[in-house]
Amino acid sequence: MKKIEVYCDGSCKDASTKNGFGGWGIVINSQGFPTKYVSGYVPKTRRPYVDSYVVELIAIIQALKQIQKALFQGYHITIHSDCLHLVETINKGLWKRQTKYQKYWFKFEKVYYPSPNISIKWIKGHNGNSFNEKADKLAKDARCGKIVKDFYLNP
Repeated sequence: MKKIEVYCDGSCKDASTKNGFGGWGIVINSQGFPTKYVSGYVPKTRRPYVDSYVVELIAIIQALKQIQKALFQGYHITIHSDCLHLVETINKGLWKRQTKYQKYWFKFEKVYYPSPNISIKWIKGHNGNSFNEKADKLAKDARCGKIVKDFYLNP
C-alpha cells in the first residue's frame, strides 16, 4: 500500500493573552515523490483567542486539506502531531463534544473522514525527528510572517 507521512506543528506567540497569534507548518513525505512543505500565518482573533492548541489544530486541519485527494486514491496516511492532548481528543472522538474552539472543530469536521487509511499519531516534539523539526521551524517562521506555499524538495 502506498504511504504518506505528514508532520504538522503549530507555534504561538502571546498565547496567554488576548493578543495571541501564530503559525503552522506541515511536511508531507511520500516515497517516490518530492517532500512538500507548506505553512501559514494565524492572526489574532476575538473569541476564541489564538493559543497553542488553536495553532496545533489548524495545522492538522491544513494537513487534512493537503492530503484529501491521496486519501481517496488509496494511500495510507499517517499524520504526526506533537500535541498529545489534541491527538487523543481526535482519536477518542471527543472532538464531537468540544465546546471550546468550536469554530475550529467545525472546520476540522469538514475535512476529517474517519477511515482505516488515515491515522493521527503523537510524536514527541524536539526529539530529533528531522521532519517534525522542519514542521516546527516552518510554524515558527510562519508566525513571523515567512510563509511557504507548496515548496517541494526532491529526495
